[in-house]
Amino acid sequence: MAAPPIATPKRRTALAWSALEASLRQFLGISLSFVVLAFITPYQLGVFSLAYAIAAILMVFVDEPVCEALVQHPTIEAETWNSGFVFNLGVAGTACLLAAVLAVPCAALFHTPELALAVPAIALCFVAAPAATSRKPGWCGTCNSAPSPG
Repeated sequence: MAAPPIATPKRRTALAWSALEASLRQFLGISLSFVVLAFITPYQLGVFSLAYAIAAILMVFVDEPVCEALVQHPTIEAETWNSGFVFNLGVAGTACLLAAVLAVPCAALFHTPELALAVPAIALCFVAAPAATSRKPGWCGTCNSAPSPG
């Protein structure tokens, strides 16, 4: 039996949508950065950038592992989907708490007291993003591929 073709129309469409989403996200991020730069001082930019870098390290563990696991299932039942959603919220909440705990030592390490508030504020987005994700199968945080109908 021959292997299925790698570049099927469905996969090409999913790849195109994924590329479009990533491109738009980058464009919006850069556009917002230019708007924000007009209103803040270089010191404030440095504090925000440092806080964002610290929070971004934790963000790696929030959404991607669950999405990668879910999209590998040939079919996804509602129970599997709901478990992934709840687990994702738990990981996001843990990352937010970890950011809040690490913010004070990071602020002391970098001699920047503003980090103690900036890091937890940015980390709240970790909980908001998965919580805003629809629980319906087909949408998992940053995943763009809908599961096969079950």
